[in-house]
Parts: sequence; structure tokens; C-alpha cells
Amino acid sequence: MEYARERIDNCAKAAALATGATLEIGFSSGIYNKIPAKTLALAAVDVLKEIGPTEFTADDIAALEAKGVKGVPDTSVKEPTGGQSFGSNPIGDVSWNTPTTTVSFAAWVPGTAGHSAESALQSGTVYGYKAAVTASKALASLGVEMITNPAALKAVQDEFAATMAGMPPYVGHAMIPAVAYCEAPGVTVTAPWNVVLAVSDTAFIEQVGDKLIVETEDGETLGSYVVTAVDAGVEEIKFALDAQVSADQRLGITHIAADGDTWFYGWVHAK
Repeated sequence: MEYARERIDNCAKAAALATGATLEIGFSSGIYNKIPAKTLALAAVDVLKEIGPTEFTADDIAALEAKGVKGVPDTSVKEPTGGQSFGSNPIGDVSWNTPTTTVSFAAWVPGTAGHSAESALQSGTVYGYKAAVTASKALASLGVEMITNPAALKAVQDEFAATMAGMPPYVGHAMIPAVAYCEAPGVTVTAPWNVVLAVSDTAFIEQVGDKLIVETEDGETLGSYVVTAVDAGVEEIKFALDAQVSADQRLGITHIAADGDTWFYGWVHAK
């Protein structure tokens, strides 16, 4: 990956030189290969055998057949092969820092192509639901095994230490740099304390009872606003913060829906 990164960087440098542009190259990681953890993988296999395979009833199969899906997911437990896995997965970065294994569960009938309409369909049916439940049980059981069995945990840790001995240091960053994030759409904060929501530009539908929270990068709440019936049909919602902010200060925006669904909406820089 280091070789590929160098070539990509050189291509960008060449393009910048040819066009007279200014180039800034950052590195946020997500490119590391996965470090195998055989001991942990075998422990996962033992857990899978103890839990047992996902069971699909005749009604489950009939329901999928009605949607044009023929067959049943293969629920047999397969031993880890140690072979190379394919596809992009940032878990590789995690595996450089702690013992890591991947447990996969069949939610599709054999022959289903990934990233397809067929795989999406099956994932949203009882096939996908039951596979997810079994996977949750397996991950929880594996975690309990590592917590309650010191000998098993030590074996995993010892293998990891031996594998990583002499490996180059991990230099990835745990977080994507702030510059990589676009501003949260529809939210403008103007120093010292004014906030404006452009209703047509936000990525959520403002409803009565929704709450918007403005915080510092350290998580200190600077102010909040709860949408009321008065805001219905307006183009902009304006409110003042409880504490002052400075121009260019980076602020976090959290949206809490009236039903309690909470999500971090994004960052904005005060104007």
C-alpha cells in the first residue's frame, strides 16, 4: 500500500504542476492490510458451533420464494483458511492495534452477487434479520469468552504480540481530519451567538419537538433550540446561543428528533 500511495501522490503532484494548482496531501489512514489472528478466529468457530446455525422455517423460505428468491442461505460453519480476503474494509487498521477477527454470516442464497438488488432484497427480509440475530449472539458470546476466560485471552494476546514483533509502526490517524468534512448543510452560526437554520437546505425535516444542540469540539453545550408549532412553514429558524463563540470557531451540531432518534449532524465554522 505504501508503494501504491507513493504513485498516487506523484500523480496528484504531476497534475498540480501541470495546471499550476496548489496541492495539499493529507493522510487519514484506512489503508492497512488485515493482520490475521488465528487463535481468536478458532475461538469464534467454537462459539459458532455452540450457538448453532441460523434456522430458516418453511414459511421463511416460502416468503422469499414469493419475492423470486430460490434457495436457502448456507448456514454451515466453515473453518478459517487464512486466505486473503477481498474488498475494502478499514478494520485492517484496527487489526494493527488489537487482535481482530471477522465473523461472516450467510444472509443470501448461494450465488447472490454482492452490492446488487438481489443482495439488498434478501438483507431486508427474514433471511437478513435472522442472520443478524445469530451474528449478534456470536459476537456477544465471543466477547464473554474473552472476558471470562483469562487463558483464552492470553493466548490471543500472545499470538498478537508475536505476530506484530518487528512490524513497522502503525502511523494511521484514528480520526479523519477536520478539513475532510464539509460544513453541515443549512446551519449558519454567526459570532458571537446567532444561529440560523435554512429549512430548505438542512438534511432533516424540522418537526415540532425536534431539538438542535450546538457544542464546542470538547462537547461543551453552547445552546440548543426546540422546534415549536410557531416554526411551521417558515424558511428560516433563528435562535441565540447561551454562550458566545468566536469567528472561525469549529462547532458541532447534533439533531435529536422528537421521537428521541439522535444523530451527529456535522461541523460548522462560526462566521
